[in-house]
Amino acid sequence: MPNRIEDDFGEAARHLRVDTLVMLRWSAIIGQTFALIYVYHYLKFDFPIGLCFVAVATSTALNIALRAGTPRSFRLDDSEAAVLLAFDILELAALLYLTGGVVNSFAMLFLAPVMISAVSLPRKLTLLLGILMVAAATLLTVEYLPLPWRTGEPLQFPLLYRLGVWSALVLSAAFVGLYAARVSDEARQLAGALSATELVLERAQHLTQLDGLAAAAAHLVWQVTTLDIDDPDNCLQRFRSNHGFGAIVFLAIVADIIPASLR
Repeated sequence: MPNRIEDDFGEAARHLRVDTLVMLRWSAIIGQTFALIYVYHYLKFDFPIGLCFVAVATSTALNIALRAGTPRSFRLDDSEAAVLLAFDILELAALLYLTGGVVNSFAMLFLAPVMISAVSLPRKLTLLLGILMVAAATLLTVEYLPLPWRTGEPLQFPLLYRLGVWSALVLSAAFVGLYAARVSDEARQLAGALSATELVLERAQHLTQLDGLAAAAAHLVWQVTTLDIDDPDNCLQRFRSNHGFGAIVFLAIVADIIPASLR
């Protein structure tokens, strides 16, 4: 029974709320928009800002559709969440392709979808998302538009440097994914064990309540079966024994309240 409770709890807790992904994507959209405007208009670096905003607008449209089409409390199944995280990887890859590839410092954001997947999705889907991230990073190592920089001073990064960045991304994704998955599994197991313990305590409390009711019922049965309505002393004694009945009921109530207040 405890194992089944832990499995059920882990399965329910694993599913992402759509509101969580929507809020995270809004944060990314705001950050991307600010970075694009700052680099293009304030730093005066030339890059295809129009195409960049097409990628950002696509992400914005998806967010609006998710917000309009689903309630805040809606939980995505694993495949739906994986598709949305894959979209985030591809959208970031498109932006990086237009702004320098893996040598763009924002390439580290590739780790975010992998980490979210490691915490929330089964390992197979996390592995697939990791493969997609590695494929995108590999393409961006050899194919990309120049990193935005001052006119007439193009930045050239040797292949060895780009391979070093690629290696750092891949190893970081593997480490973060494995570590986050491990910590998340342990947290779910602990939460499941606590839920099972709480269920056992509730059942024990119900048994205590039944014991009190059984004792009170037994007292009433004793009163009725031993009552002699022709004997005044007997009737008086049975009447006074109602103190005992009240004490039994009071103790049963106390036994029910104290464990609940200590939790």
